[in-house]
Amino acid sequence: MKIGRREFIKTFLMGFTGLSLYGYIEPIKIEVTRVKVNLGFGKKILFITDTHLHGVRFLDDKMIEIVSGLISQVDIVLLGGDQYDELTPGLKVMDKFLDVVTMKDAYYVNGNHEHWSKGIFPLENVEKYYMEFGLESINNRAIWIDNLKIGGLDWIYDDPVKAKNYASKVGEVDILVSHTPDSFSYVKEGYKLMLAGHTHGGQVLNGLIGTNSRFGYISGLYRDGERVMYLSRGAGEMLPIRLFTPREITVIEV
Repeated sequence: MKIGRREFIKTFLMGFTGLSLYGYIEPIKIEVTRVKVNLGFGKKILFITDTHLHGVRFLDDKMIEIVSGLISQVDIVLLGGDQYDELTPGLKVMDKFLDVVTMKDAYYVNGNHEHWSKGIFPLENVEKYYMEFGLESINNRAIWIDNLKIGGLDWIYDDPVKAKNYASKVGEVDILVSHTPDSFSYVKEGYKLMLAGHTHGGQVLNGLIGTNSRFGYISGLYRDGERVMYLSRGAGEMLPIRLFTPREITVIEV
């Protein structure tokens, strides 16, 4: 049966409209991913990245509800950057979120949007605000939690030299947090597990159209010899549009 040109255009437009509407609906959905990386520490980490909190209640509250349900199951919370962005109306919109994540030892690194919005939110002011909740920076430094050593890289501006310089400040660690997954290609030693975000899983069709990683990283587990990276799709986005690439919060057992 042949379909006429008018019918084809009508069907195409209906399908495109449906996908577009779904693209706005999908950000409401957040998946909890559970990952085991056998490092022998017997600890569970709640890894949350790319929250892009804007004070939009039906989006933010859903994420906070999920985090509240997970917080008792984990030992440590690590935030992977882009906690806010240039569209965030004020730091106070993060109050509820920080109240929950800091129920456990919680640490953060900066992402690109923290740096891009520092004219609005100076980084030193943000650090003081976080410290009021007990959220501590691991930008270019490392901390011990019992026998587990965790370090973090500040935003590297897609600069491999900067990535290596930052990593040298951190030193040898068990877990290295970097907002961008490209650090996995720039820094090839000094850690066992890297946690990253930034790509949002490509945000559309699981990276089928493209990703903002120079090395084509999209999401999930990547291995290079004994090194492992887990790349999260992120718990939010600057513009709330996704397509078959749902938001993600990750519980990682190490």
